[in-house]
Amino acid sequence: MPNGALVLKRLGFDFQRALVGRHQRLETVNGVTLAPLTHIDLSNVEKEYGGHMQSVLRADLHSELLRLTKEGPNPASLHLGSAVKRVDSSTGQIELESGEVHRADLIIAADGAHSVCRSEVLGYDQPPKESGNNAFRFLIPTEKIPDLEEIKSLIPGRVPGATIFADVYDKLKTRHLAWYECHGYVPSKNFLSSMLGPPLTNTKGEAPELCWHLSRCPACRRCRPQRNAFGAV
Repeated sequence: MPNGALVLKRLGFDFQRALVGRHQRLETVNGVTLAPLTHIDLSNVEKEYGGHMQSVLRADLHSELLRLTKEGPNPASLHLGSAVKRVDSSTGQIELESGEVHRADLIIAADGAHSVCRSEVLGYDQPPKESGNNAFRFLIPTEKIPDLEEIKSLIPGRVPGATIFADVYDKLKTRHLAWYECHGYVPSKNFLSSMLGPPLTNTKGEAPELCWHLSRCPACRRCRPQRNAFGAV
Protein backbone atom coordinates (compact mmCIF):
# COMPACT_ATOMS: atom_id res chain seq x y z
CA MET A 1 0.00 0.00 0.00
CA PRO A 2 1.20 3.58 -0.61
CA ASN A 3 1.32 4.48 3.10
CA GLY A 4 3.48 1.45 3.86
CA ALA A 5 5.78 2.27 0.95
CA LEU A 6 6.28 5.77 2.34
CA VAL A 7 7.34 4.42 5.73
CA LEU A 8 9.75 1.92 4.19
CA LYS A 9 11.21 4.61 1.93
CA ARG A 10 11.81 6.84 4.96
CA LEU A 11 13.71 3.97 6.59
CA GLY A 12 15.97 3.62 3.57
CA PHE A 13 14.28 0.50 2.19
CA ASP A 14 15.64 -0.40 -1.26
CA PHE A 15 12.63 -1.51 -3.31
CA GLN A 16 14.79 -2.55 -6.26
CA ARG A 17 16.99 -4.71 -4.06
CA ALA A 18 13.86 -6.29 -2.53
CA LEU A 19 12.62 -7.18 -6.04
CA VAL A 20 9.16 -5.68 -5.47
CA GLY A 21 6.57 -5.77 -8.23
CA ARG A 22 4.85 -2.41 -8.75
CA HIS A 23 1.18 -2.60 -9.62
CA GLN A 24 -0.27 -0.47 -12.39
CA ARG A 25 -3.63 -2.22 -12.48
CA LEU A 26 -5.99 -4.31 -10.33
CA GLU A 27 -8.45 -6.42 -12.28
CA THR A 28 -11.08 -9.04 -11.59
CA VAL A 29 -12.05 -11.70 -14.12
CA ASN A 30 -14.66 -14.44 -14.21
CA GLY A 31 -12.92 -17.49 -12.74
CA VAL A 32 -14.60 -19.84 -15.24
CA THR A 33 -14.82 -17.90 -18.50
CA LEU A 34 -11.90 -15.50 -17.82
CA ALA A 35 -14.10 -12.66 -19.07
CA PRO A 36 -13.14 -9.28 -17.54
CA LEU A 37 -15.41 -8.01 -14.77
CA THR A 38 -13.82 -4.91 -13.23
CA HIS A 39 -10.51 -3.09 -13.20
CA ILE A 40 -8.85 -0.21 -11.33
CA ASP A 41 -6.10 1.89 -12.90
CA LEU A 42 -3.24 2.26 -10.38
CA SER A 43 -0.72 3.95 -12.66
CA ASN A 44 -1.19 7.34 -10.99
CA VAL A 45 -1.12 6.16 -7.37
CA GLU A 46 2.50 7.08 -6.69
CA LYS A 47 2.08 10.59 -8.10
CA GLU A 48 -1.14 11.17 -6.16
CA TYR A 49 -0.24 9.60 -2.81
CA GLY A 50 3.56 9.64 -2.78
CA GLY A 51 3.89 5.87 -2.64
CA HIS A 52 3.16 2.97 -4.94
CA MET A 53 1.11 -0.22 -4.82
CA GLN A 54 3.43 -3.20 -4.81
CA SER A 55 3.82 -6.86 -3.99
CA VAL A 56 6.90 -8.46 -2.50
CA LEU A 57 7.90 -11.99 -1.63
CA ARG A 58 8.07 -12.28 2.15
CA ALA A 59 11.61 -13.65 2.09
CA ASP A 60 12.75 -10.67 -0.03
CA LEU A 61 11.05 -8.27 2.39
CA HIS A 62 12.72 -9.90 5.38
CA SER A 63 16.13 -9.86 3.69
CA GLU A 64 15.95 -6.13 2.98
CA LEU A 65 14.68 -5.30 6.49
CA LEU A 66 17.53 -7.38 7.94
CA ARG A 67 20.02 -5.44 5.82
CA LEU A 68 18.67 -2.18 7.21
CA THR A 69 19.02 -3.35 10.81
CA LYS A 70 22.66 -4.33 10.23
CA GLU A 71 23.73 -1.25 8.30
CA GLY A 72 22.16 1.32 10.62
CA PRO A 73 24.00 3.48 13.16
CA ASN A 74 23.08 1.01 15.91
CA PRO A 75 23.26 -2.46 14.28
CA ALA A 76 20.83 -5.04 15.64
CA SER A 77 21.66 -8.62 16.57
CA LEU A 78 19.57 -11.41 15.12
CA HIS A 79 18.87 -14.42 17.37
CA LEU A 80 17.52 -17.42 15.46
CA GLY A 81 15.80 -20.36 17.12
CA SER A 82 15.07 -18.26 20.20
CA ALA A 83 11.47 -18.89 21.25
CA VAL A 84 10.04 -16.36 23.71
CA LYS A 85 8.73 -17.91 26.90
CA ARG A 86 7.32 -14.84 28.66
CA VAL A 87 7.31 -11.06 28.49
CA ASP A 88 7.13 -8.46 31.27
CA SER A 89 6.22 -5.05 29.88
CA SER A 90 6.61 -3.30 33.23
CA THR A 91 10.33 -4.14 33.37
CA GLY A 92 10.96 -4.38 29.61
CA GLN A 93 12.10 -7.95 30.06
CA ILE A 94 11.91 -10.93 27.73
CA GLU A 95 12.71 -14.48 28.82
CA LEU A 96 13.57 -17.05 26.17
CA GLU A 97 12.89 -20.78 26.35
CA SER A 98 16.63 -21.24 26.86
CA GLY A 99 16.43 -19.23 30.09
CA GLU A 100 18.27 -16.28 28.58
CA VAL A 101 16.86 -12.88 29.60
CA HIS A 102 16.92 -9.67 27.53
CA ARG A 103 15.90 -6.16 28.59
CA ALA A 104 14.99 -3.15 26.47
CA ASP A 105 13.25 0.23 26.65
CA LEU A 106 10.85 -0.80 23.89
CA ILE A 107 9.54 -4.26 22.99
CA ILE A 108 7.86 -4.68 19.59
CA ALA A 109 5.58 -7.70 19.57
CA ALA A 110 5.33 -9.21 16.08
CA ASP A 111 5.08 -12.90 16.92
CA GLY A 112 1.99 -13.84 14.92
CA ALA A 113 -1.20 -15.76 15.64
CA HIS A 114 0.34 -17.82 18.43
CA SER A 115 1.75 -14.73 20.11
CA VAL A 116 3.26 -15.01 23.58
CA CYS A 117 3.21 -11.23 23.91
CA ARG A 118 -0.50 -10.72 23.21
CA SER A 119 -1.68 -11.73 26.67
CA GLU A 120 0.82 -9.28 28.22
CA VAL A 121 -0.60 -6.45 26.12
CA LEU A 122 -4.28 -7.34 26.61
CA GLY A 123 -4.01 -8.50 30.19
CA TYR A 124 -5.72 -11.81 29.45
CA ASP A 125 -5.18 -14.87 27.25
CA GLN A 126 -6.75 -14.85 23.80
CA PRO A 127 -5.80 -17.98 21.86
CA PRO A 128 -6.23 -17.90 18.07
CA LYS A 129 -9.54 -19.09 16.65
CA GLU A 130 -10.23 -20.90 13.40
CA SER A 131 -11.61 -18.47 10.81
CA GLY A 132 -12.85 -21.13 8.41
CA ASN A 133 -10.61 -19.73 5.66
CA ASN A 134 -7.68 -21.41 3.97
CA ALA A 135 -5.01 -19.64 1.93
CA PHE A 136 -2.35 -21.24 -0.26
CA ARG A 137 0.58 -19.52 -1.95
CA PHE A 138 2.76 -20.85 -4.71
CA LEU A 139 5.14 -19.51 -7.35
CA ILE A 140 5.13 -20.24 -11.07
CA PRO A 141 8.21 -19.24 -13.11
CA THR A 142 7.21 -16.73 -15.76
CA GLU A 143 8.55 -18.84 -18.60
CA LYS A 144 6.00 -21.56 -17.79
CA ILE A 145 2.98 -19.22 -18.11
CA PRO A 146 2.79 -19.24 -21.95
CA ASP A 147 2.53 -23.04 -21.82
CA LEU A 148 -0.63 -22.93 -19.67
CA GLU A 149 -3.33 -22.98 -22.33
CA GLU A 150 -6.09 -21.92 -19.95
CA ILE A 151 -4.58 -18.61 -18.90
CA LYS A 152 -2.17 -17.54 -21.63
CA SER A 153 -5.00 -15.57 -23.27
CA LEU A 154 -4.71 -13.10 -20.38
CA ILE A 155 -1.07 -12.27 -21.13
CA PRO A 156 -1.20 -10.14 -24.34
CA GLY A 157 -1.46 -6.48 -23.34
CA ARG A 158 -1.37 -7.26 -19.62
CA VAL A 159 0.31 -4.59 -17.52
CA PRO A 160 2.04 -5.32 -14.19
CA GLY A 161 -0.50 -5.70 -11.43
CA ALA A 162 -2.87 -8.16 -9.80
CA THR A 163 -5.56 -10.32 -11.36
CA ILE A 164 -8.30 -11.91 -9.26
CA PHE A 165 -10.04 -14.98 -10.68
CA ALA A 166 -13.43 -14.86 -8.96
CA ASP A 167 -15.95 -17.65 -8.38
CA VAL A 168 -19.05 -15.78 -9.54
CA TYR A 169 -21.41 -18.75 -9.25
CA ASP A 170 -21.17 -19.48 -5.54
CA LYS A 171 -21.72 -16.22 -3.68
CA LEU A 172 -22.12 -17.91 -0.31
CA LYS A 173 -18.54 -19.17 -0.24
CA THR A 174 -15.39 -17.16 -0.74
CA ARG A 175 -13.27 -18.81 -3.40
CA HIS A 176 -10.84 -16.89 -5.54
CA LEU A 177 -7.37 -17.03 -7.00
CA ALA A 178 -5.08 -13.99 -7.06
CA TRP A 179 -2.20 -13.67 -9.52
CA TYR A 180 0.49 -11.02 -9.17
CA GLU A 181 4.15 -10.39 -9.93
CA CYS A 182 6.88 -10.46 -7.32
CA HIS A 183 10.51 -11.53 -6.80
CA GLY A 184 11.81 -9.30 -9.55
CA TYR A 185 8.68 -9.34 -11.75
CA VAL A 186 10.38 -11.25 -14.57
CA PRO A 187 11.47 -14.50 -12.83
CA SER A 188 8.19 -15.54 -11.27
CA LYS A 189 4.56 -14.83 -10.51
CA ASN A 190 2.98 -15.43 -7.13
CA PHE A 191 -0.45 -17.01 -6.78
CA LEU A 192 -2.68 -16.88 -3.72
CA SER A 193 -5.76 -19.07 -3.47
CA SER A 194 -8.31 -18.32 -0.78
CA MET A 195 -11.36 -20.41 0.06
CA LEU A 196 -13.61 -21.48 2.87
CA GLY A 197 -13.12 -24.92 4.35
CA PRO A 198 -11.78 -26.99 7.23
CA PRO A 199 -8.26 -26.15 8.38
CA LEU A 200 -5.48 -28.17 6.76
CA THR A 201 -2.89 -29.61 9.11
CA ASN A 202 -0.22 -30.50 6.54
CA THR A 203 -0.32 -28.00 3.69
CA LYS A 204 3.41 -27.78 3.09
CA GLY A 205 4.32 -30.35 0.50
CA GLU A 206 0.94 -32.10 0.75
CA ALA A 207 0.19 -31.78 -2.96
CA PRO A 208 -2.70 -34.33 -3.18
CA GLU A 209 -4.67 -32.69 -0.36
CA LEU A 210 -3.94 -29.20 -1.63
CA CYS A 211 -4.92 -30.06 -5.20
CA TRP A 212 -8.20 -31.53 -3.96
CA HIS A 213 -9.08 -28.24 -2.26
CA LEU A 214 -7.97 -26.19 -5.26
CA SER A 215 -10.04 -28.37 -7.60
CA ARG A 216 -13.19 -27.17 -5.83
CA CYS A 217 -12.48 -23.63 -7.04
CA PRO A 218 -13.71 -23.03 -10.64
CA ALA A 219 -10.74 -20.78 -11.41
CA CYS A 220 -8.35 -23.51 -10.31
CA ARG A 221 -10.16 -26.23 -12.23
CA ARG A 222 -9.39 -24.30 -15.41
CA CYS A 223 -5.71 -25.07 -14.91
CA ARG A 224 -6.18 -28.61 -13.59
CA PRO A 225 -4.35 -30.35 -16.49
CA GLN A 226 -1.29 -28.20 -15.75
CA ARG A 227 -1.40 -28.46 -11.95
CA ASN A 228 1.88 -30.37 -11.83
CA ALA A 229 3.65 -27.39 -13.40
CA PHE A 230 3.92 -25.78 -10.00
CA GLY A 231 4.53 -26.90 -6.45
CA ALA A 232 2.63 -26.08 -3.30
CA VAL A 233 4.64 -24.23 -0.70
